[in-house]
Amino acid sequence: MVSDLFPVGDWIRHHSLRSPPVILFLLLIIVPSIALVVLGSPTKTTFDVAAWLFAAYFALAWLLLLGVIIRPEHVTRPMLLVLVVVALVTQVPLALALEQALHSSSAALGTSIITIGLPEELAKAIPIVVIALIYRRSHGLLPRDYLFLGAVSGLAPKTSQIGRAHV
Repeated sequence: MVSDLFPVGDWIRHHSLRSPPVILFLLLIIVPSIALVVLGSPTKTTFDVAAWLFAAYFALAWLLLLGVIIRPEHVTRPMLLVLVVVALVTQVPLALALEQALHSSSAALGTSIITIGLPEELAKAIPIVVIALIYRRSHGLLPRDYLFLGAVSGLAPKTSQIGRAHV
């Protein structure tokens, strides 16, 4: 029976499935579908808006998921705010400057790793170094805290890179 395979009534009545994290997770699942329906047939303008929205959406979704998986103990909201601001200010301009200086090319794998991948990864490390210098003594950051901060550092400029791709 279908009700045995999908006991929707039991799912709705169960208290753990009505918790805020589960509701947020479900919203994160259905928002892209709703957004696609609302946007309708894409034009260049709506596609650009959709790209920005989806980039921000997936960055937030990954941030929440990584926070649950990694469970950083000493990372605070002000620390995340500093990291995101430093990432947005430094990563995209630095990566662009390095890629231009190295004459970036995606024609061959080895060339693209050296001229695109390495500059972007080096740019992602800067906010983590800044956080380490500011907070290392006062918060006693653990390796898993740095792991989470590194993931956030990689997610923060994604919306800027989407914008760069359309320029």
